[in-house]
This record gives sequence, C-alpha cells and structure tokens, in this order.
Amino acid sequence: MRINGVDLPARLLEAQRDGSLVVFAGAGVSMPAPSSLPNFGDLAEQVGGGVLARQEGELVDRFLGRLKDRNVDVHERVRRILSIPGSQPNPLHTDLLKLFDSVSTVRLVTTNFDEHFTSASRSVFSGTPGLEIYSAPALPLGGAFLGIVHIHGSIGKPASRMVLTDSDFGAAYLIDGWATRFLQQLFANYVVMFIGYSHNDVVVDYLARGLPPKSKGPGRFAIAIRDTEALWSRLGITPVIYSAGSGDQRHSAVGTALKGWVALISTPALDHEEKIKTIVERPVPLDREQLDYIEHACKQKSLVQFFVRHAQSPDWLRWAESRNLLSNLFRITDLPAGEIDQHFASWFARHFIQKHSDDALAVLQRQGGTIAPFLWYQIAQSFHQLKPSSNVISKWIPVLVDLQPRYGSKDLLAYRLCDCEFPRDEATIFVLLEHLTRPRLVLKKKISFGEDVEAAEATFETEGSEHWLKVAWDKLLQPNLKIMVGRHLIMITSHIQHTYYLIRGFQKEYSSWDPLSGSRGQIAISEAAPRDDGTGFLIDIARDTLNWATKHEPTRSDFFIDLWSSSDLRLLRRLSIYAVSESPHWTPDAKMNWLLEKSFLHTYGYKPEVFLVLERAYATASDEARNRILDRAVIGSNQLEGRTKEYEIFNLLYWLTQMAPECTDTSKRFDELKRLHPEFGPREYPNLDWWIGPVGWAGPISPLRPEEVLSASPEQLLEKIEAAKPGDFGGPSRTGLLYEVTQVVTQNFDWSIHVAEVLQQKHVWDADIWGAVITGWQNSTVSEEHWTKILKTLLEIEEAIPSVLYEACRLLELGINKSSHSIPISQFDLAIGTALKLWDASTRCSEQAREAAGDWLQLAINHPAGSLLSFWLHALSRVRAAAGEEWNGMPQEHQNFLTSVVTGHSYAAAVGRVLIASQTYFLFSTDRGWTLRYVLPLFSFSKDHLTAIQAWHGFLGWGSWTEALLPDLMPRFEETFPKLHTEFGSEQRESFCGFLAGIA
Repeated sequence: MRINGVDLPARLLEAQRDGSLVVFAGAGVSMPAPSSLPNFGDLAEQVGGGVLARQEGELVDRFLGRLKDRNVDVHERVRRILSIPGSQPNPLHTDLLKLFDSVSTVRLVTTNFDEHFTSASRSVFSGTPGLEIYSAPALPLGGAFLGIVHIHGSIGKPASRMVLTDSDFGAAYLIDGWATRFLQQLFANYVVMFIGYSHNDVVVDYLARGLPPKSKGPGRFAIAIRDTEALWSRLGITPVIYSAGSGDQRHSAVGTALKGWVALISTPALDHEEKIKTIVERPVPLDREQLDYIEHACKQKSLVQFFVRHAQSPDWLRWAESRNLLSNLFRITDLPAGEIDQHFASWFARHFIQKHSDDALAVLQRQGGTIAPFLWYQIAQSFHQLKPSSNVISKWIPVLVDLQPRYGSKDLLAYRLCDCEFPRDEATIFVLLEHLTRPRLVLKKKISFGEDVEAAEATFETEGSEHWLKVAWDKLLQPNLKIMVGRHLIMITSHIQHTYYLIRGFQKEYSSWDPLSGSRGQIAISEAAPRDDGTGFLIDIARDTLNWATKHEPTRSDFFIDLWSSSDLRLLRRLSIYAVSESPHWTPDAKMNWLLEKSFLHTYGYKPEVFLVLERAYATASDEARNRILDRAVIGSNQLEGRTKEYEIFNLLYWLTQMAPECTDTSKRFDELKRLHPEFGPREYPNLDWWIGPVGWAGPISPLRPEEVLSASPEQLLEKIEAAKPGDFGGPSRTGLLYEVTQVVTQNFDWSIHVAEVLQQKHVWDADIWGAVITGWQNSTVSEEHWTKILKTLLEIEEAIPSVLYEACRLLELGINKSSHSIPISQFDLAIGTALKLWDASTRCSEQAREAAGDWLQLAINHPAGSLLSFWLHALSRVRAAAGEEWNGMPQEHQNFLTSVVTGHSYAAAVGRVLIASQTYFLFSTDRGWTLRYVLPLFSFSKDHLTAIQAWHGFLGWGSWTEALLPDLMPRFEETFPKLHTEFGSEQRESFCGFLAGIA
C-alpha cells in the first residue's frame, strides 16, 4: 500500500494488524532533533577525541577496540556522550510505538543505547504501567517476548554491558552467542521491520550473521533509501524504498510515511467510512495512493463493510475483480467463508445481480463459471428478500440450479418458486419445478451383518422439500395444468425413470418390492405423515396431473397410460392403473379387459390400484367381463403357493363380493372357497398388500412364531436372522422376524438381556437387530434393577450407538416420562452418563445442517437430539421437585450440559436449542441467572439469524411467560416484530400475535 510516496508491503500491514510485527530500530531513529544523537561512526570519532585516528576503511567496532587497548574507557565515554542534556524523543520514536495498540502488544528491538523509546512510551501509552524493558545481555526468548529490547545494552545499565568494541560484538554474536540466539528465534517467529539503518552499518554486518535463510521465517523488511535495493536483498532482507530528500531532509520521507501509517491505523471508523465513501461514490480514480487505500480497506474486517456499502457501480466491481478480491467467491471449497468474503458475497448478490445482472454474469464467466457455496446462498437469499425483476430471475435461476451446492438448505430455490407468477415467470417456474422435484442419491451410513467395515446405504430424496413444493403446487402449478400438463407428465416420467436407474445401480429392487413404490401404500391417498424426502410429493403430482388429463385431455392421458403400463418400472405401472380407475371415457368392460391383458390382477405390489379399478368398474361391467375376472381370480398368483396363495384368492373374491353384492356368480365363487377354508377371515384392509391386522396374512411375515423366537438360543436366533431374506415381502423376511423379536423383548426382559449380552460377546452391531431390542425395551414394564441393566448396556454398545441413535434416545425420553416404572431418581447418575454418551454420538453425526424449516419444533421433537433434550429437561424437573424448598438453582452438571448445547456448533446443538427455547419459562423459574445469560440471547436476530428463528419456533410452539419473565422477554418481542412477515410462517405469526394479545 502506497502511503505518502512509500509503498509499504501488504505483509507489513498485515503483521501490524495481527500483532506479529517487530520494529527493529537503529541509530538513524535517534538522529533527528530533538534527539540529535550521533550515528555509530560519529559516536566513535567523539570517543576517540584525538587520542587515536580512525584508519581509512577501518570498521567502527575495531577502532573502538583499539581505543580500549589504549586504556580509553570507551564504554563510559559513550554513556556520557549519549546522556547529553536536552536530548528528547523525536516523532520517529513516538510514531513507531504508535504502531502497537497498547503497552501489552509492543515488540520493539533497538541497537540504540539511549532510552528515548522508554521515555516516549510514557506519553504514547499515557503512563500505562507494564511495559517490559530488557537490556543486554539479559535478553528474553526471541520467539516469545513483549516490550522493548536493548539488544546491545543501554545507558541506563552499567556501561560495561554495552556492545561497542570488536571483542564485545564477538562475545555477543560468536563466542557467547546470546545475541545470535535471540535473533534467530526472533526472525523465525515474527515479521521484522528494520528502520534507521544503512546497509553498510557495522551493526547490520553483525545482524546479518544472525539471519536465517529468507525462507525460514515470516519475513524481514528494511526501510531503505533508493538505489540500495540489491545490497539489502543480498542480506535476505526486502527493501522498502523511499526517495532521498535534499540536505537535512535527506531521510524526511521515512518520517512522513511512518506518520501516514500511524494516521491510517488510528483513524476512527466513521472517518474511514467518509473517506471511502468519497472515493468509491465516484468512478475508479487513477491516483495510486487512493486505490491502495481502498484495497487496504477491502482486506480489513473492520473497513470492508464501508466499501461494500458505498461502492455500487460496475466499474468498482471490475476493479475488485482485477485486484483478486472476489476470487474466493468463485472457488469451490468446503472451507467456511471468512468474514470479508461474506461481505463481498452479499455485495455481489445484492447490488450487482439485482441491478447490474449482465455485469455480474460477465464476472462469473471470467472467473470460470463456478460459485462458492456461500455466494450461492447469498444470491438465493437475496432473491427471496429483495424480490428482483423477472428479467433478473430468468437469467440467474438456471445458473443457481446448475451450480447448487450438494449439501445445505434445499428450500431457498423453493421459496423463489413460490414467489413466481404465472404466466410471467413460466420458463423459470418450469426450470425450478424440474430441478426441485428431481430425486437424487443420498448416501447414509449402514453397518453390514458379520462385517467389521462400514457400508453405505443408498436413499433418495428430491432437491426441494415436500412442504414448499406443495405450496408451489397449490399456488402456481395445479391452477395452470391446462398449459403445463404435457411438460409435467414428461418431466415426471423422466424423474421416475432416473430414480429407478439409481435404485438398480445399488441393487435395491426386488421381485416384488422397491423403495420408491414400496414407500407408498396407495397412489390415491397422500401420505398422512410424509417423510419429507419429496418422493411422496412427486407421486402426488404424477397422480393429480394424470387425473386431470383423464378428465380434460383423454387422448394425452391414454398415451401416458399406455407408456407407463408398458414400462418395467413398478411405480409407473401403479400410476397407470390408478389413471385407468379415474378415466371416465373408459367403459367398465374396457377397464376389466385391460387389467387382464396387462396381467395386473394378482401382481404383488399393485393391489391398492387394481382393487380401486375393480371398485369403480366391476359392479357395472357386463356379466361376460366379470366372469373373465373371476376365472382369472381363482387361478391365483404364479408367485405364491400353498395357504398364502389360497388366502390371496380368498381376499380378492371377498373384495369383489363387497363391490358387487348382487352378483350371484361372484358370491358363489367366494362361498365355495370359504367352505374349503373356514379358518380364513377378511383383513381389516383387504385392498392393501402391507398391513398388520387381526386376521389373515398382511405385512412382513416372520419365519418363526413368537414362542419359537423365545425358545431359540441367541446363537440360533442370529443364524435365523442372517438367513432370512432382507426385504422381499412376498414371504417370510428378516423384517418380519425382527418384528417378532421386538414383541418378545417387550414381554420377556430377562430373555432380552441375555440376547443383548450375546450380541456384545459376538460383536454383532447390526442396526436393525439392536433397533429391534431397544424398541422392545421402550414398551417394556421394567423395574429399577432392569433400568440399571438397560442403561449399562447402552453405555457398553458404543459400536452400535450411531446406527440406533434414534431408538436409544427415544428410550430415555419415554423412560423419564412414564407414569409408572419410569427411570428412578436413584438411577439418574447412570441415566445422565448414558445421555452424555448419546449426545456425543449425536454431535458427531455427519448429517448436514438445515438452513430453514417450516416448523423447527416439529423437526426437533422427531430428532435424536430433541429426544435427549426432552429427557434432560424432564430429569431436571424431577430433580427440582425432589429438592422441594431446598432448591438452590440448577445443579452444576445440568448447567454444564445445557450450556454446551446453547453454545455448541453442531446440528444436534441447533436442534437442542429449539427445545431449550421452548422451555424458557421452566428454565427461568429453575435458574433465573443461567436463563438470562444463555437462553434469552438465543431470541436475538442481531446475535445469530438462524438461531433466533429456531428459538422462536420452539417458544411459539410450547412456550409460556410470567410477569417475572416479561421484562427480559419483551425486548426480544419488540426486536422480532418487524421480521414477523418475512421470517415466519402463518402458524408462528398467529402464535406470536396470540402471545402479544395475552401480554396486552
């Protein structure tokens, strides 16, 4: 940075800011008035005083050595000369000290013997005590010191200690080496700035012997007169050049530059802002010092905010790019963004994408076409907050879609979709819809049976969250299906095909089940509790779009019915069957014949939709069509055999009798089968493939009955589990067997503990096996002794805990809340130890933190961390109730844990804070001081935006207040009120207003 004609390197400026700078001052600092002291050569001449003449080219230290050999008291004479009355510190002394923030940050080394730096420090630091002063040979460690170091001694100490003669220098740098050791450590640890030296000073010659190679250390610089660059560089020192003045002003540029540097670092923030504003509100200037100053400001956390606040023209954007100030914004990295980069990201997003979109696109192109995740989020957030024009949106949404970070919030683009308007944003709407509904692969942790290594489990979710996709569907898409139906159906076909290719790559498709179709019970009924992975929504819009087409564009709907039914993808086939059931232009006979033609009648996994077609058309079909259905019905499935096959025929005929009770042929066929199988009874839901009901077979089938599970040894049981099919639900499966294990665990605790012990002994850590055991414990009636065994087991199965974290945390939560047989207070120490271990596992989970959620409280109570916080708060409540009137505030172990949650940086801690905020009233009544210090700040948007939203979600869901809490809580309400319509959903807004009404 150029200051008053001297170009100070950025490394020097940075070292001054971060406290790693050491000022190394020579005789030239004490020469200007009013110090008026001689340099080393002139000092030697005065010491000689005519006793001995200095030979031509003779080094000063050797000349002083010869004087000493002549019995001249060299050291005492130097002390007297430098102690002349009237010599005072000059501006160089004070300005060099002003480079340091306070007396506790001074790092200054000098070869001068005078004490002007010590005198100057009293005025610079207003007499603040504590400045350490060292004098040779008693030096501090060069790698860790603070204060002023007289490396060659000072006139304030015995004169004999001063380093003057060649023998003195030899002892300091060679024989005893104390000066060399100090310098080597100094140069290895700090950025050093030499000032007041000439390259040919004898002192510099000795100092050079202590200099390590230039590569060994942060950096060494010397304020040097022009045309001496090569001489300094040869010493491994970077010269900082100034131009010589004339006469007595030969070195005046040094003081001027130093004074400018001091002014720069001491200027108040408001003055900096005014200066920056004056420069950047105009076109980029040609003045180098002005540009250096702006660049310097842009590299400081305290000043960059002023630049981005006032620089809003494209020429400043191009200038910032040319100075590499924006390079981190366009670099893909997992490292978090620094504060300065965040400022520039916000500046780029808010000022240039919004107002100078083409200029911003040009920068993106020049920078390689990539965007750092933090810039991506700034752009997406600015779209949500600033509502840019549709022209800007149409250009930048494809960019954001193409460059969306792999992890993080999925909702920012969904917010933008919900803000679109039809038909103005038609192209943008479809780009976003295609992107947000496309399922993608998500890898999660899985531990395989009998293996010591971990494996990956493949799951699938859409880019957009289910909630916001539904909002967009209701607002924009469903009302405009007439225009978009064709594109919708093509898009849906592509997405479902893409997902099945992913499924097949991971071999997750079985003969009668796959995770995409198997996760949906009935196409006709949306899931009551969707998993929020978006696949349920994808199925819903496929259903609703095709349903609309069957009513309004039958030719198009028939095309997709034919396309999907001819596919080998189970979900597409189910959708086509559903569409047939909804097609008013199809006759009942056509629907019956189509089912038979496609061989769908007995195909496992299609039953809900096949039975829906039968429900809508069987009763009104012709006798001939019904008989064809009956003839095929009694043949049964080719994939089943024995009683299972017979029962499926029974179930189908029962359904047909319910749909056509007047049809005698149907009743006759059913009655015949019922006489053959009097033990058969109808299911509660005969139209479903997967259901656990009181009669018949539905849902996962276990290869062992409960009594067989109980009678088997743990070793035998493990063999059965390993041998069971993993998930082909047409017959006995591992899932069915583990379901039975859970039921037996619930009824027989001693058996479950024995199984758990064997699992540990054999190092079996399968998630589904331990999950079955722990789930059984959740519903068991357990004694105090049982709780001891359960808690100790959880402490011992460290290898399994990450995979059954939810079940284990839920066990503690249910255990503390039971009305009877809950975790006894006598076991609280053990329970809390268990909770801490589970909490550690929860904080180590690799799940990605969410940037937004429609309801953080609902998310929290369904998260393992939320279950742990619920357990802990209920435990605290019981401890307090047991203490009664002796309660004296929250116990330390509870304070320590809850404080770690409030101040933690993990996603688990974020979830935990939602629960803590929801119980603000309880915590306030439990420990007022702790709550005011740690909980109330969570609600402040000025502290942390996301944390505040999470805290308010928790409080507005479950919170309450009292008169005692209100004075501390009310300022949070006032701060949050302006953000109510931009940061909260309708439910939170309604609750917030309800609180205000109650307070009023």
